[in-house]
Amino acid sequence: MFAGEMRKTYALSLIQNFPELPKGRPFPRISEADIVTGLHDRVIDPTKQNQGTAGLCGPAAFFYCVLNYKPELYVQYVIDLFTTGKARIGSLEVKPGTGCRVY
Repeated sequence: MFAGEMRKTYALSLIQNFPELPKGRPFPRISEADIVTGLHDRVIDPTKQNQGTAGLCGPAAFFYCVLNYKPELYVQYVIDLFTTGKARIGSLEVKPGTGCRVY
């Protein structure tokens, strides 16, 4: 079952309350405005998720499913990743290296 309006509304509220990025933030080449706008667009329309030429089909497919069924988890994951440099969904923890964060 796809996410209901309650889940989407909650996800959108998390985006509206996006915390300020720390100095020396983990992903210096991505602006907060781009993160917030991208999250909002993807929660409203999950088909807007686009890995581009990154070659990350598997993770993109996984997160597409999370976005469709539990958008609040997807949004919190992105918030955690961009504010702390690491994020977790269940037992899956991602902590990208410097090369990835400055790509």
